Amino acid sequence: MRHNWRLGAVAAPVIVASMLLTACGGDDNSTSSNGSASTASTPAAKKDVIRWGQAVYSGAYWGLYAGQKEGFFDKADIDLKIQIIPSSPNIVSAAEGGSLDMFAVATDSAVAAISKGANITLVGGIQRVSALQFVAPKGTSSGSQLKDATIGATNLTSSDALYAKLFLEQNGLGARDFKMVSVGTFPQREAALQAKQIKGAMMTEPWTTDLKNQGFVVLGGADKAAGANFNFLNAGARADWASSHQDVVVRFLKAYKQAVAWLYDPANKAAALKLLTDKPVGLKPDAAQATYDSFLGSNQVLSADLTDTDLTTGIGLAKKSVAPTATDDPSKYATLSYLQQAGA
Repeated sequence: MRHNWRLGAVAAPVIVASMLLTACGGDDNSTSSNGSASTASTPAAKKDVIRWGQAVYSGAYWGLYAGQKEGFFDKADIDLKIQIIPSSPNIVSAAEGGSLDMFAVATDSAVAAISKGANITLVGGIQRVSALQFVAPKGTSSGSQLKDATIGATNLTSSDALYAKLFLEQNGLGARDFKMVSVGTFPQREAALQAKQIKGAMMTEPWTTDLKNQGFVVLGGADKAAGANFNFLNAGARADWASSHQDVVVRFLKAYKQAVAWLYDPANKAAALKLLTDKPVGLKPDAAQATYDSFLGSNQVLSADLTDTDLTTGIGLAKKSVAPTATDDPSKYATLSYLQQAGA
């Protein structure tokens, strides 16, 4: 903080010194006694604001928190402003309405929206599908035991609904053997399981471990249900905005990749855990540790990359559910050149 103590006492000598300097032929281009030129301080660079949308505060977006707190976005002159908007379809609608620039979106939701003419494109990866686990009440040993059960999902067209349906089909149940209901995102699904309103749902950390501590069981992963462990949650952007802000998108992706790499470095474990225990995520230490073990351990579910193989898998799943007429061409749904420029 600058203090103007004894301003009057200081001003007079400064004026006198200035008069003497002028008399001696000094001017604005003069140098100090050590020979360095006097220069004005350089103003801070203006950061590019990205209005970002995601469904919930969770470990899935850990790389974003690291990017913010550890300075990766600052170094890239990015000001990321996060907005919480439950479910991918609602996020896509917000982007279409112009209130978001970039966002997290499931591949099948993006494929469905783009197939209907939505002005969005996928630009990078966030999380692999193995992060999702099917959770059921204590005593359940197989999905086949859930015949006539009520299963919870974000909504009937969400990715978790699709993976839950595929999981149950692999356990011998047909579409008429269970009832799928819209419950909401992970916190709402956990509450519905606890209240015995539903008997199964796809969950992720930290809710999976929290439910396991209460006696619930994990029956299987979404990667098995989907047939592959692919990047299902991705970074998307409004296509016209991305086209006119290509440098911003590339800088965002480069900083995000650096932040994810920072998370995977064991030397940063304590700081990484603090990102989850601090607000706005606010996990308990044991939940943060469980998320660390699940996401950054051997499973390695956080990934900034996105490939044609990831997209092909996601498109195939979308064609089984929300986008039956989708084209098989990955380039219709993603602009991978941004990621390539970011050093993928």
